[in-house]
Amino acid sequence: MLALTVKTGWKVRNVRGVIELLVLVIGWRLGGPVNWGTILFSVLIGPLTGLALPQCDRLVSRILNRVKKRKQTSLTVSDEELSRGVER
Repeated sequence: MLALTVKTGWKVRNVRGVIELLVLVIGWRLGGPVNWGTILFSVLIGPLTGLALPQCDRLVSRILNRVKKRKQTSLTVSDEELSRGVER
């Protein structure tokens, strides 16, 4: 999905929507059941993914930045420790 987004330049919501609609048509042509729930899912999953993906990206970035800051603060040695020659 993301590779197609990069290659086509389309938004994630559009690429995901096209993929889901293609899967729906292929499943129906193979004899699978298609009801309102299936159609509703196929139509709504693209826009929902388009909304949720950037939110998840921001959340993960925030978490990773916090972890990175904690590691940096725990790895730095204060000037006072250096002057006293504190051993670890």
